[in-house]
Amino acid sequence: MVERKKSRQKYNWLTFTKQSDVRYKNARTQKDGYSALKSHNILSSGDVELRFIQDMIVAVGGKKFNKGKALDVCCGAGHMSSCLVDMGMQVVGFDLNKDAISLATSNVKDATFYVSDAVNLVADITTTGYDLILIREAHPFSRINDFDFQKKILDQYFSILNSGGVLVIAHANSGGRMPFPSIDFVLLAKWAEDNCYSFTGPFYMFLYKHLNLKSPNQFLIKAGSLLSLLLSKIFNQRWIQFVCIVKKMIELQQFFYFFIFKDLYNVS
Repeated sequence: MVERKKSRQKYNWLTFTKQSDVRYKNARTQKDGYSALKSHNILSSGDVELRFIQDMIVAVGGKKFNKGKALDVCCGAGHMSSCLVDMGMQVVGFDLNKDAISLATSNVKDATFYVSDAVNLVADITTTGYDLILIREAHPFSRINDFDFQKKILDQYFSILNSGGVLVIAHANSGGRMPFPSIDFVLLAKWAEDNCYSFTGPFYMFLYKHLNLKSPNQFLIKAGSLLSLLLSKIFNQRWIQFVCIVKKMIELQQFFYFFIFKDLYNVS
């Protein structure tokens, strides 16, 4: 476990972590403290979320990920990291909270964990490339709406995402009693387009999960997401949405297409 020295940055994440810091400490130090994480951490059904992400990717012509290296951003106590390991991935996870990383290290033996914030990654995280980067309920994306700031974070993550790799952002965008703003998915989609990346989402998983759907059909995913959105509005619930961005080398494909067919357009 490696800890990063404190650095100056635009936002103070401790503003958002006061309650979770107490829960992580209790979970680590008290016999029955782990139950306190249920209201904050995902402790079950991570395999369903990963299956939903897989189906989102396949629905737009991508390939499922079941091997390679995965980065679990703001991993908490490590449940999603454990699910990724079970899929056959080599997993690196990190979180700002030392107690969370202590729990993750104890819970998931076949993964590597670091103490780090999500904006300034420790050097050990950035020395390798990843085939999947999972950003689930990470504060730089789920607690602020500052896309100029978030773009810089995304540039950092995409610099360590392998060609053909997938970056997933998952968080509850609105509803319930959440007072904080979050990343603008419209601006995110435009950013992906400008960088020639493949973008799909945002989609809700609620009905997919509770109806136990298992389909990479894009129509069913979209229809289920729309119905989930309506239900969330009716019952004022805050349910997670998912977006997937595939790092495709579209620029290179376009170059070869242009080079091969340029004579048809009388281009010299």
